[in-house]
Amino acid sequence: MTTQSSQAPVAPRFVGESTPLFWLAARTLLFTVLTLGIYRFWMRTKMRQYYWGAVEVEGEGFEYTGTGLEKLLGFLVAIVVLAIILAIFNLGLYVVGLSVFDGNQFAGTLTLLPLIPLTYYAQYRARRYVLSRTRFRGIRFGAEPAAWRYVGVALVQTLITVLTLGVLAPRQHWKLEKFRSDRTYYGDLRLRQGGRWQALMRPWLGVILSVVATTVLIIGATGADSPIAAVAFGVIGYLALILFYVRYQIVSFRILTGQKEAGPIRLQSGVRTGRVIGIVLLGTFLVSVILSVIGAVLFAVMNLLVGSTIDFTDPEAITTALAGGAALLGFVAIYLLLIVLGGAFSEIFVSMPLVQHYVETLRIENAEALADVRQRAEDDFMEADGFADALDVGAAF
Repeated sequence: MTTQSSQAPVAPRFVGESTPLFWLAARTLLFTVLTLGIYRFWMRTKMRQYYWGAVEVEGEGFEYTGTGLEKLLGFLVAIVVLAIILAIFNLGLYVVGLSVFDGNQFAGTLTLLPLIPLTYYAQYRARRYVLSRTRFRGIRFGAEPAAWRYVGVALVQTLITVLTLGVLAPRQHWKLEKFRSDRTYYGDLRLRQGGRWQALMRPWLGVILSVVATTVLIIGATGADSPIAAVAFGVIGYLALILFYVRYQIVSFRILTGQKEAGPIRLQSGVRTGRVIGIVLLGTFLVSVILSVIGAVLFAVMNLLVGSTIDFTDPEAITTALAGGAALLGFVAIYLLLIVLGGAFSEIFVSMPLVQHYVETLRIENAEALADVRQRAEDDFMEADGFADALDVGAAF
């Protein structure tokens, strides 16, 4: 039973600022490019530290204690383990394939099978790592070591989703969220995911209906020998599918958050679909415009610098210049600079406003119970979120 409090729910605040975040993102992205990606482990650490510290509850911010070195070492360990697992699997598949598959391309597809359980394993381990390196008021978060059990649950739920052609995808979503939440701690306070998976079916209906309607319309247009209509229905249906799926993700987050509790503490989210979509669309538009202007200016400057020796209307002259190296170096430098600036502007126009909206629409009921939480044992493990980074899932902010 949840204890009722006479105090009003606590509203977290986001105190991040655009200017320092922009320069942090630009600087770390530049170092990442210059080091051929190696610095990304430190970049991710610094970005997490900034975002964690920018979220405040009752005037106190969160703390992220992870390091870039442990991420790098974890990544290297994960790469070695993945290489061994895939080599053993492919060797066994090759031996069996000599008599069973006999060169069938299906055997090549099977080499991807080990990545499915490893992906789920990486997702859980990455989450556990991030929690173990997160503190609030000096108290650590954490999660139980249950990655392989999570893999088993995830594989069963994935099979059910596939067999039902995606209709029961919300069931998988809820089951996995419950598994993760029920094994999450803040100090000695345990998080619980309540509710039922059926609550997610209503927002999922839009996704199902968009797929069914688009399929029927495309088949009908194809049967009527109208390829233009079929393409139009396909494009419209695809856009509708994206819209309904985004809506499902946001509404399901709001539902699942409202069903979570940790002892007497309850959570409520007021995140809005329209606001999220507006942030993404407006932010993407602004980034595109800014990069277009900067790119045009930079290429114009380069044209002025090399225009006296290169005729940009002559393909042979351009090819000759690129072969010489000077123009090629300029193109590469501008391209890499636009990548860095694109990432930095995306942080301040898309990522930061999204985080701010999610944080400031959250409400914490009975927050005074946080004062009674006691410290938990430190959770150390070797590979950090290396598996997730190696598989490119669940590790990025």
